[in-house]
Amino acid sequence: MTWLSFNLTRIHVEIILLKTTIRINLKFEKLLFRFKQRMEEVSLLKFCSRAKTLNQPTN
Repeated sequence: MTWLSFNLTRIHVEIILLKTTIRINLKFEKLLFRFKQRMEEVSLLKFCSRAKTLNQPTN
């Protein structure tokens, strides 16, 4: 009986750790996704401002 309860406790702890790890990974992925989006927006803005500068007529 003790062996079984020990195994069940261990399994329960492993499940909690797994859920915590999954939650942390999801938060990290969400932050990484936002960061990538931000970088794409910044590079797009830089590209647009460069294009405007190149398209301005020179005298």
